Amino acid sequence: MSAHLSVDQPTPLHFCEPYVKPEIAAKFLNLSRKHVLRLARENVLPSHNVSRENGKRQHQRFLISELDV
Repeated sequence: MSAHLSVDQPTPLHFCEPYVKPEIAAKFLNLSRKHVLRLARENVLPSHNVSRENGKRQHQRFLISELDV
């Protein structure tokens, strides 16, 4: 039996990282909330638009792994 993964074998599930609010991202980066949102708007920081289930409003959310560069 081979120790190599074949194409037919499923790959292990990856950890699902939660999105964090701008306040948490700001604490992580030691910046103000407004500054984090401005940098995200200017595409300096990677961010994700997350909408509620009803789709009425979008919120900026961040992944700490993307901020930890």
